[in-house]
Amino acid sequence: MMKSACRVPIRRTSFELSTYSFTVDVGAGGTVAVGVVGRFGYGDAIAANVVVGGVTATLFDYINSANSHVRFAIAVGVPAGTVEIAVTCSAVASRLGIHTWTINGADATGAASVAVNGTSASIDAPAGGALLAIGASINPASQNIDWTGLAERTEWTNYGDTFGSGAADAEFGSASAGHAVEMTTDGNFLQIALLAVPPQ
Repeated sequence: MMKSACRVPIRRTSFELSTYSFTVDVGAGGTVAVGVVGRFGYGDAIAANVVVGGVTATLFDYINSANSHVRFAIAVGVPAGTVEIAVTCSAVASRLGIHTWTINGADATGAASVAVNGTSASIDAPAGGALLAIGASINPASQNIDWTGLAERTEWTNYGDTFGSGAADAEFGSASAGHAVEMTTDGNFLQIALLAVPPQ
């Protein structure tokens, strides 16, 4: 059975960088999933590389909306304990934050992701596996994101200038084809990304 840890988002400590570095306790290490939420000054700028404890992560699809984007990455063979996670962007990012999960017993090669401009997305949730979600929201008056279809892990974290994100996840004892996930927030330029990770 998979277990998730390190669910608290790690905030950046400075702005306007092309590479952001975070120090994260990944516990036992192994397979680590990273959800990246970035705000850029250029429409085609992206988080182009993620390195977790010296291990280059596999990147999944992203979606761009009004110069913001959400994207998942997953790294295998990450050392235990406190590691550095470096996110390098194709251009300067004005704001950037991450969410991290350490997942035991995961088959990273079978992981799949979707990213959508909007508040809802769906993906096949694997039996015995995990489904992770991140969502971006700008200027939510409530400072909140609520989730349907997964358990909330982070309500909403402000990365500066009221740009921020929330996260959710769940483990699945049986498969759920086309599992729907929805986030509810009163912000703007909303985006959601899901990552389905099967067991080994």
